[in-house]
Amino acid sequence: MSERLHAIVDRISRLGERISSRIEKFSNKGIDTAKAEVFLAESKIKTKQANFKIDKTKQAIITAIESENPKEAFKNIRSLIEDTINTIRDSHKSIVDSVKELRFTIEKRSVSSTNTTLPSKTTDASTTNQTKK
Repeated sequence: MSERLHAIVDRISRLGERISSRIEKFSNKGIDTAKAEVFLAESKIKTKQANFKIDKTKQAIITAIESENPKEAFKNIRSLIEDTINTIRDSHKSIVDSVKELRFTIEKRSVSSTNTTLPSKTTDASTTNQTKK
């Protein structure tokens, strides 16, 4: 079980590295990436917490197996696992939020630069009448 959880956390970490690369690329182009960076930092913190919780759960399982009353000990482990999974979900959510924020910032900049460079369409009465004839 811990191997599967570590694999999930590793995938999230690799995604974070890729997003970090993209953030750096856009930041170098002058795009404001501050909000995306905050979400990415949150994800990194949650990832570290998840790894710690996975190891803590693994130790708790070993202790529970060796205890006199393993059934009771495993009730505590169930809550540790749920907490670990929630931390992993939070980490993933922060990655998703970082990507959304980066896209939003890029699209907003793209739309604003498009609006300033393209002439606006205006129709007057003379052009409308010519097309109807």
